[in-house]
Amino acid sequence: MYQVDFHPLGAGKSLQFTWDPDTGVLSGRDAAFVLLAVQDALRDGTVTSHPWPTVYQVRNPLHSLPELAAIVSQFCLLNEEWQSALDCIMPLSDDITSGNTLEVN
Repeated sequence: MYQVDFHPLGAGKSLQFTWDPDTGVLSGRDAAFVLLAVQDALRDGTVTSHPWPTVYQVRNPLHSLPELAAIVSQFCLLNEEWQSALDCIMPLSDDITSGNTLEVN
């Protein structure tokens, strides 16, 4: 279970939510916002995040720390654990139509 409280990339409130990767349940103040971002990423099959503009493929972000980190990093500064998880994802090539897929180291 993760209790998340990340600073925003710009001005504004921190992003706060609780996430259980085993069940995929999000709760807390900003859970609805994060869930909308997850739904957008799943609809598109990708998320563009840092280092900007890096494209990552997403398949199951409510059960994958690296994938959820990619989504959340669009809006927040990640802590060390979440940044390390994001660093494990191989980004798609510049041409996302090339058929490359997500690889986790």
